[in-house]
Parts: sequence; C-alpha cells; structure tokens
Amino acid sequence: RFLSAVHPRAKCEEGYRRAAASALNCILPLIGSLRIDKLRRRDIENARDKLSLRYKPNTVRSAMRPLGAALTWAVQQDLIAQSPMYKIVRPRLEYSHERLTTEEASALLAEAKRNAPKNVRAHCLFIGISLALRLGLRRGEIFGLRWEDVDLKGRRLTVARSFDALPKNGKVR
Repeated sequence: RFLSAVHPRAKCEEGYRRAAASALNCILPLIGSLRIDKLRRRDIENARDKLSLRYKPNTVRSAMRPLGAALTWAVQQDLIAQSPMYKIVRPRLEYSHERLTTEEASALLAEAKRNAPKNVRAHCLFIGISLALRLGLRRGEIFGLRWEDVDLKGRRLTVARSFDALPKNGKVR
C-alpha cells in the first residue's frame, strides 16, 4: 500500500516507487513474512546485520531507507502506533574516493575519440564521455539533452532536464 500511495515530496513519483521497490527487494525477504504490527526493532536489526554480511554499507542503508519511510507512512495511516525503525543505527555512509586521474581521463577520451569515426554508436559514446569528463554532466543529464539546449554561437549548454525528469538538484543550469 505504501508504494501505491501518493508521495508529494518525490520529484518523480514513478521513479521513487521503482527505486523504493528495488531497495525493498533486498530487505523484505528477511522480514516480509511478519505482519506489520508484529514487526519489532530486533527483527529489523537482524535483517540489517544479515544484509551487512552480503552487501556494502551504502547498499544496506539504501535498503533500509524506504523501509523507514514505509513504516513512518504506516504510523501516519494509524496502522501501527510507533515505527520499529525509530533510532535504529544504520551502517556508516561510505564515500567513494574512486576518481579517474588526469592521465586516465585523457586516455579514455583519446580512445573514445579514436573509435568515434567507426560507427554512430561509437561517436555517440565519445560525445557522452566528453560531456561527462569536460562538463561534469551525469548520465541522465546527457541523455536528457535536446538541440534546444545547445547554443553554438554563445558556446553555451543548458542542462534543463535529466532523461525523464528535472536535473538532480531540480534546477536548470
């Protein structure tokens, strides 16, 4: 019921539902057989600990986030009195420090450029890699570009949308 409910704070409700359903698929096999009114804090902690044996901390956090939202929604709907997720410690957020060095980025761009004349797909790949490396565009923003976003005379590119929604921060840039 939570997934089919209206989520007014979600930028794209359908995208939110897909992401939440995907994340819940990790944790629901561990707790999904329990009725919501029988779900206890220790059940969620046990599920978190089992997930931590199989997945990296950020994946476990991502699986727990929509569960917390669903349980908060259940409280708001008077299905349960209090969320058993209240004050459950989630795994520490890990930041990726993997970045291409200048040399690696140059080599990637050079290889993409070398392959570009071979076919349309290789040429499109070169353009995408170039936009990502040179302008810092995300994949969805690259796929969301339209000719109207390109000003060749002014040498300006406007990121007005992602592939199927607004850019990540919700603002045109």
